[in-house]
Amino acid sequence: MFQFTRARDAGLWGPFLASLRQYGPMTTLHMGSQTWVVLNDPQVATDIINKHGKISSERPEMPIAGDLVSHGLRTVIRPTAAWTEGRRVMHHLLSGSVLRIYGNWQEIESLQMLSAYLREPKRWYAHHYRYSIAVLYRLVMGENLSKTQDELNDYQKVTMEFTLSLLKSMVDFFPQLNHWIPTGLQWWRPYWAKMGDFHHSVFKSWWDPIRDAVRKGTANPGFVRDTLLHPDMRYKGTEEEAMYLATSVIAAGSDNTRMTLNTFIMAMISHPGTMARARQELDAVCTNQDGTLRLPGMVDFNRLPYLAAMVKEVLRWRPTTPVTPQHQLTEDLEYEGYRFPKGTCFVVNGIALSQVCDKPDQFDPSRWLDGNEGNIVHNLWAFGGGRRICVGYQVAQQALYVAMARIIFCFDLCADGPINTRKLNHFHIHNEPFPVRVTVRSAKHELLIKEEAEKDRLIVATATPKITDDFHSINDIGWYGIFEIGSAMCGAAPSSIVLIVGRAIAGLGSGGLAAGMVLIIVLTVPLEQRPIFQGLGGAVFGIASVLGPILGGALTTKVSWRWCFYINLPFGGATMVAIFFLLDVPPPKSGNWTMKQKISQLDPLGNLLFVPSVVCLLLALEWGGVTYAWGSWRIILLLVLFGALGIAFIASQIRRGESALVPPRIFTQRSVLAGIVWTMCLSATTMVMLYYLPIWFQAIKNVDAQQSGIMNLPLVLAMVVGGIGAGFMVTRFGYYNPLMFASVVLISVGTGLIHTFHPATAHPKWIGYQVIYGLGLGFGSQQANVAVQTCLVPADVAVGASLLMFSQQLNGSIFLAIAQTLFTNFLKENLENVPGIDTARIVQTGATTLRELVPESRLSAVLSGYSDAITRTVILAIVMACLALFPAFTMEWKSVKKDENKKIRESPQYPKLWNKTLGSLTDEQEALHGDKSALGPNLTLPELRRMVLLASDAVGGEHVGSQEYGTFTSNAHSVFMNDSVLKQMEQWLSVDDVLNLQFTSGITGTPKAAMLTHM
Repeated sequence: MFQFTRARDAGLWGPFLASLRQYGPMTTLHMGSQTWVVLNDPQVATDIINKHGKISSERPEMPIAGDLVSHGLRTVIRPTAAWTEGRRVMHHLLSGSVLRIYGNWQEIESLQMLSAYLREPKRWYAHHYRYSIAVLYRLVMGENLSKTQDELNDYQKVTMEFTLSLLKSMVDFFPQLNHWIPTGLQWWRPYWAKMGDFHHSVFKSWWDPIRDAVRKGTANPGFVRDTLLHPDMRYKGTEEEAMYLATSVIAAGSDNTRMTLNTFIMAMISHPGTMARARQELDAVCTNQDGTLRLPGMVDFNRLPYLAAMVKEVLRWRPTTPVTPQHQLTEDLEYEGYRFPKGTCFVVNGIALSQVCDKPDQFDPSRWLDGNEGNIVHNLWAFGGGRRICVGYQVAQQALYVAMARIIFCFDLCADGPINTRKLNHFHIHNEPFPVRVTVRSAKHELLIKEEAEKDRLIVATATPKITDDFHSINDIGWYGIFEIGSAMCGAAPSSIVLIVGRAIAGLGSGGLAAGMVLIIVLTVPLEQRPIFQGLGGAVFGIASVLGPILGGALTTKVSWRWCFYINLPFGGATMVAIFFLLDVPPPKSGNWTMKQKISQLDPLGNLLFVPSVVCLLLALEWGGVTYAWGSWRIILLLVLFGALGIAFIASQIRRGESALVPPRIFTQRSVLAGIVWTMCLSATTMVMLYYLPIWFQAIKNVDAQQSGIMNLPLVLAMVVGGIGAGFMVTRFGYYNPLMFASVVLISVGTGLIHTFHPATAHPKWIGYQVIYGLGLGFGSQQANVAVQTCLVPADVAVGASLLMFSQQLNGSIFLAIAQTLFTNFLKENLENVPGIDTARIVQTGATTLRELVPESRLSAVLSGYSDAITRTVILAIVMACLALFPAFTMEWKSVKKDENKKIRESPQYPKLWNKTLGSLTDEQEALHGDKSALGPNLTLPELRRMVLLASDAVGGEHVGSQEYGTFTSNAHSVFMNDSVLKQMEQWLSVDDVLNLQFTSGITGTPKAAMLTHM
């Protein structure tokens, strides 16, 4: 016993356990009042633990680790009678057909880990823990992990303390002391009991929110909801037992996975040949025929035998669990001439068993390539054995496989200082256990990670303005308030539930900010001054795009991740105060509507058709040529569904008319349609330039990702200057169309000049050409928005602007996929003419490792081919820039200046709304037989005259004060929904005039059929 404890406390437990092999397949140790038999041979362990599992699966009494530290409830060390029920429900969780979905969860969480590797490569060990615990948390609790760093630290501390408490005290070797000495005199109790209470409080803080959600019926699917607390499962344990069962699964599984991934990193940097072989296998499987890349996943498991073998070898090479907990006999056992009495404790010596192979100190995954590499427990004791085997071994295998495969595929690893391969420092949970340098493998791999991690960013932009338009009461301040509440909740979140809810609330609020900015400008700024504010808004967005990631990383590193949310509060708070006191908005047009009417205005059918249609298109673009071939039935089916649902959506919009999600009248309006095509062309050029210019800098100029971002600054800064300058010019001269033509010229010239790039292009050229392109982009980026605001009445601006936003984002994704295909094909074509190189490997590897793969004698030719492939891809941007000339010609010429609109309004060609109405209202009112209620309950003739004047101004593009416009819209409802008034209007207004008046008043849903009957 003393040798055992001394070796453990001195950090020499591994050598001590390894030395026991010299005494044979079994070694007897006298551990206090207990007799231990250490099993040093895999066959003996199999015979006793597996074949005699019925009598060798009991746990001995553990007063410290079991009772005080665990409150008698931790599953791994509970006696069989109490443990059996927990094992029953865990089998339901961790085995069987439900395993089919775990791989997807692990793939989702691994994307977060890969993204974290990109942001903070020196904290690779921390990313392993968050990934490991996130997988188990999602599995058990059913939710994304959103715990704070302090909460994660406490949870890891609980796991470490429990591990170190096992057999730490002599009381566990002499459990009789727990019975012989009165409780009040047990000197060991206060220390360990305090530790156990802390563990209980941590577990409870993680458990209570999920339990409460289950009771309220709001919990997500997961082990807790569907098994532990589901009445059909008939779990027989108490709530305390359920809590320890759920939280212990997370604690044990996540920490072992963390340590194994750290061991994997050590193996890769100390045995680079194995990493190279694994990468070769991955490249062969995860590179498509067109040269595009995809991340490895569970679908590839059977095609990556070396990776599967590597998982087993990592677990063998440096076992994270040196010995299994004791297996106590419940009956006498006769084995190989030995008699083991009841109460004997067997311990599987993981260290000794891991060395029963050739060259045990060498990391060699090929030793497992025997056809059973996919069976994680075949000849491997890392998960224990017998009835007490860890039932989560398949989940652990999948988590390790996905993480290891994706790290090898995307990152290069090497030692960043001296290392000791036998000293893994698993208990150094807050510091780097050993020095590692992590670098992304190539720009293509970095882009792949970022693309895969980008989720759900298109649909909200279209739905938000419709919600804003139908439900605002104080309009945009609501979005800022929602965003602020969500940010505050995220920053102060004490639990994952609060953070998840906070992020959802902040996301809803931020979804309305873009439309909110447009609507605030529409409501508060005269039309002729709006281009300036639009340009300033675009400039702020450009600056924020550059500074945001830098500031976020600095806050996370230097202060706390919470400040990434808190920093929104002062800016948003100041904005809210300004809006509250300074913004005067019209009252809601839906103030008197029933909830059914409000829901109907959101066009439920249109949304149900539109959302799946877009999802099908995005999935096809994401999977096509990457996960599945473009000709596969899945991609074809998705594209067919996109088309069918899209046609159904268009039909539904035509049928609903003005109450549609996208009213056809707005979509087909000349300037709106031209604006949609304009944003498509500009977003296509923007995506090509922003993605492929950095690749050109990294590949040809041999700079890293950060430096390439700096080299892109001329483009970004020129875009900011161009956007602000364009706003002032439109305000000064009145027309946005000339800026669109200037934008087409500058973008076309800029992309054409960038097309001339070659390896010897000097910095004056690549800086100057970017400036030309950036100025053109700045000139044109906001003009479609200005046109929509000029050509549409205020009530339609939100929908028109949202169509432009959606076109920009959707078409950007489409043209990025097209550009990727072009680039890959051009690169293959160019490199095939260069002798003595591995073309496929260069295409797979990417830009940053060209100089490592290509001999010096061939480097010049390869760089020329790479540069040519990029510049030929830029032709796509040139074509789209030139095509932008057509929407520029099609766009209506309307001035944002007040004087110009006044001339138009007073011209003989202007609709009769201005001139005909005022001269005959008195007679027409008398014709209604004195029934003044027909014009509204309190509506006087002067008020009606003023309403028509305001309508005339608004239709003509005149700026109307928000208070006056509010009065107008609130009274208009009672007038223009009245059949008697509509009937009289035919005497002095045309159908178009009435429609203009209705649309200007913001009224939708008017029965146009009835109106046209009157007309």
